[in-house]
Amino acid sequence: MAEKNQDVLDMIEQIRARLLDLEEDVRACEAELPGMATRLDRIDDRIYLLETEVASRAKAAAEPAAAESAPAAAEEPAKQAAPSKAAADDDDDNGMNILTPEAKEKLGAFAGDLREVAKTGASTLADINEAISDITSPFKAFTKRR
Repeated sequence: MAEKNQDVLDMIEQIRARLLDLEEDVRACEAELPGMATRLDRIDDRIYLLETEVASRAKAAAEPAAAESAPAAAEEPAKQAAPSKAAADDDDDNGMNILTPEAKEKLGAFAGDLREVAKTGASTLADINEAISDITSPFKAFTKRR
């Protein structure tokens, strides 16, 4: 599998080396670097989106393999159902715990999806803000009043 993604791994290694060079330059820099942290945060957001995309592709690729071993997997939940029910009764918190383990799992997945949407939205807003700034910056010289 590494042969398929070698170009991606090479690019990651190049980015890692560039980040190390940047770190050295920042440590050696005596001047203030306003806005640099915000720009790096945008890069971090984009890397996170790439990471989630790779994870979702890996999950999609693993699903057909999981479907082939479905008979063995079908037996597994049946074995686990009784202990989880007993554990749920023990952790009932005096009747206040109304979520089933399946509901908790779905809520966790939903929360992950919401985090991804928020990251995508933040990245999109940052891109729009940067684009507007790029568009308006040439006109600022003409609009300044003396």
